[in-house]
Amino acid sequence: MSRFRYRSAMVLAAATFFFGYSFLPLSAPHTFNSPDESANAYFASVFAESGRLWFLEALNFEGEDMIHPRSMRVVDHFTVPGGFLGLPLLYGAAAKAVGLGAIFYITPLLAVLAALAWGALAGRWFGARIGVFSGALLLAHPAWWYESARTLMPNVPFLALLIFGAAMFWLRPFSAYFARHAYRGLVAPYLDDIFAGMLVGLALFVRPSEAYWLAVGGLAAAVVLRRDLPWKRLIVAVVSMALAFAPTFILNQAIYGNPLASGYGSAFAGVSTEQPSAGRGSALLGSATPYLFPLGLAPRTALRNAFTYGIAFFPWWSALVAAALVALVRQARRRRPSKPAVAYAAVAAAVSCWLLLFYGSWIFHDNPDPGAVTIGSSYLRYWLPIFVFSTVPVAWLASAGLDRLPAKRRLAAAAIGLAAFFAVSAATVFTAPQEGLLAVRASLVGFEKTAAEIFELTPKKSLIVVDRADKFLFPERSVIVPLRSEATYRVVSKLRKTLPIFYYGITFPDEDLGYLNEIKLPPLGLGIEPVKAIGAETLYEFIAK
Repeated sequence: MSRFRYRSAMVLAAATFFFGYSFLPLSAPHTFNSPDESANAYFASVFAESGRLWFLEALNFEGEDMIHPRSMRVVDHFTVPGGFLGLPLLYGAAAKAVGLGAIFYITPLLAVLAALAWGALAGRWFGARIGVFSGALLLAHPAWWYESARTLMPNVPFLALLIFGAAMFWLRPFSAYFARHAYRGLVAPYLDDIFAGMLVGLALFVRPSEAYWLAVGGLAAAVVLRRDLPWKRLIVAVVSMALAFAPTFILNQAIYGNPLASGYGSAFAGVSTEQPSAGRGSALLGSATPYLFPLGLAPRTALRNAFTYGIAFFPWWSALVAAALVALVRQARRRRPSKPAVAYAAVAAAVSCWLLLFYGSWIFHDNPDPGAVTIGSSYLRYWLPIFVFSTVPVAWLASAGLDRLPAKRRLAAAAIGLAAFFAVSAATVFTAPQEGLLAVRASLVGFEKTAAEIFELTPKKSLIVVDRADKFLFPERSVIVPLRSEATYRVVSKLRKTLPIFYYGITFPDEDLGYLNEIKLPPLGLGIEPVKAIGAETLYEFIAK
């Protein structure tokens, strides 16, 4: 294939996947299936319009700081992000420059460019063909595709910035440019390293919690490549990374009152030993647990989750990875692997083990059905780095398979294989039960219709108690979560004197409604009555009694 045709094919593939990743913002209402995405989008818009990452909800002065959606917190009466600050700030800055509509397409763009950069990196380490296959496999991998389509989640932007930083460090585009133009200067030899560090620092700004596995991977690389690493360049990159990340502490202090805090709470709060997921590993580590494994350490739980979400969820991909690893082990016995291959294997193995233990030890409840195993699970997005690493051995297997074919048939075989992979991935991403993109789109359309009906039935200055509907009712209505809380009942009793308060959620059986009206609410001077059934749920209004 000529260089022109190759580049044309890459541009066409990149454009195709950009639109594939943008399926939801292009075809559905600009609302979200996740409270995290909803909060990130809202604060990005607030930052774009006002330069702030907080707002004041006046009801919280009497509402005990409980008037906020699930993915937000209230600090000293100010509502602030309930996660990390990096994504809403960076996307808000971009929106300030080019318009609010841009925030829905930044992640798809980053995802496409990161896949191309990953292919370039793999090509630098293992050869051009493996690089092309690695980039193509990442573009279409169902986990990468799905998470890229969740355009306001931070996982893909974090990995994209990290891949850009690695590409800047190893490919050295500035040095190549300066060499062609015979330019020399004091900073020129280190410009790639400075930008590499800045990109990694921005990645950590988006998700500081990933510093754990970055440190593990860096240590593994240092052990294997200790004599081959460009230490001077690496030190420059690390200093640049630290400088780029340093403002995080200032922002955390300003927003949360503690440089080591975030929307998730204190950096070293740890987990309760009463949590089942804290595990025996937490007991073994003792006081070190909150520093090393803030979510707890439960190896058995991690192994179960690794099988369910890391192996059995994409069985065809797991089979390809297993076949590639077996073939690589056999080849390593016959021929000594290269130093880059050993380093890559060490880093991938160390990071994968850490991530499986770090996130697999926790039990996430993303779905109302705790037994549901869906493509929208938190495990898949937290284990994205493992899926990224796995593209290289599968790319090597594909390349080795092509070598067995006559030269004239290789291009056609590669095209057919990649097309089949793309088709299987697309089917997985779009048609997966409950949370595939088609199902999510249907949910978003339903959310918009439900929200419009609720807005017609409730005054603009009202409060709605919700369990999960905050993600599409806020910010048009103030919300408090959840209903089944003594604190919620107390706040509702206080605020009912000043504004209308509603509950939207499950339709109560007659027995439950009778309990609320006869036993639970009368001591608070309250009652509750249905306003209108909306689908399987009902809007209720709290009344004075």
